[in-house]
Amino acid sequence: MKKAVITLALFTMMAPAAYAANALPTVATFTVPASSVSPVPVTAFTATDTDGTVVGYMITESSTKPAATATGWSTPRPVSYATTKTGAVTLYAWAKDNAGGVSAAKTASVTLLGSHTHYQSDVVGLTAALAAKADVSALATKADATTLSNYQAKYANVIVVAKSGGDFTDPVSAINSITSASESNQYLIKIMPGVYIIPGLTMKEFVDIEGSGQNTTKLASQDLAAVTVGGASNSEIRDLTLENNSDVYGGATVVVNTSASQKLTNVTLNSICNFNSCTGILNIGGNPVLTNVSLKIAGRITWGMYNMNNSLPVVNGMNFHVRGVDESVGIFNYDSSASVNNVVMDVYAPQNCVAVWTYAYLNDTFSRVTNSTINISGSCGGVTTFSQVHKVSASVFNTIIDYKDASTPVSSGVKCVNVVNGSLDPISCL
Repeated sequence: MKKAVITLALFTMMAPAAYAANALPTVATFTVPASSVSPVPVTAFTATDTDGTVVGYMITESSTKPAATATGWSTPRPVSYATTKTGAVTLYAWAKDNAGGVSAAKTASVTLLGSHTHYQSDVVGLTAALAAKADVSALATKADATTLSNYQAKYANVIVVAKSGGDFTDPVSAINSITSASESNQYLIKIMPGVYIIPGLTMKEFVDIEGSGQNTTKLASQDLAAVTVGGASNSEIRDLTLENNSDVYGGATVVVNTSASQKLTNVTLNSICNFNSCTGILNIGGNPVLTNVSLKIAGRITWGMYNMNNSLPVVNGMNFHVRGVDESVGIFNYDSSASVNNVVMDVYAPQNCVAVWTYAYLNDTFSRVTNSTINISGSCGGVTTFSQVHKVSASVFNTIIDYKDASTPVSSGVKCVNVVNGSLDPISCL
């Protein structure tokens, strides 16, 4: 989809402070839910270094400081932590810098629950049904019908996509086979492990798609597919990865919600565009709900989430990693409003970049950011607004805005409550 060329404001450069040499990095924030199943969502994990660059993050269950050369360091920061334990567990967050220094630990406690909803292992008999895939009515016509007690009938309205042994081998054929979904006749498409190359998939109302894990099930678009998934109301996509590296002319988009209130839960969105623009989520009059979503976009012109036509997305727990060569925006609200909570956002472009930008032209608009961490560098803005005709407002609560280079944390008119920089010093607003 071709977007209008938008020129972002440049911001005043602030001189960096002088720091003492050889200081260790500091983990500024590390929070997880009070209770959770594994993997445990990491709602905040930020680190700073006064005389270097933070190059690695690690979470352990041991208070022993890991070596800088130990395995397990990751970049970017982890958005979840997997463990086989149950009950009360203390997690330790660490950071290392480019000089090999390792921070002191910052701890967070979580009660690990022993089960969760919507997973295959929680549905009694589903594993046996998927393995045997026995159709009782068909077996009844066989001479060995006396062995029926060894089999279990397939569940109604559950369609299995698998590389082998499933009902279908590709998700598009699976969803196209559903013609009778309704509020009283809902369907589940269960996608087993594997990478599935699709030309583009359009969701249907009252049909959910569930993968086998974000690191296990991937739906990927290639060969000039402009959109990986088109959303639908009353549907949910969960527990998988969606990817679009088509680099198509006019822009590639991972998910498009057109007048759709779709849910995305425990989903990773990836896109790389070397020559054109790429967008993670495009909402056109859509009101999606996003929970525990990880988004990684890199390329020439990059948009994490683009909201237009009076969209009203709700975000609770999301990790944005948006990198652009010419232009980069984390969340753009064009005549739209967004409520953002528990977000970690990392946005960079040499110039023309903003973390959260709210623009009012045909409608009154607002943006609200709470309990989040925003990292910006280059000539970037943190939370900014622009009004051409209608009213626009933005508010930021309980948030860290870590800014470097010529970046500016907030524009004039933004309301702030308990907003600090990467050194935890208060940021003034309005």
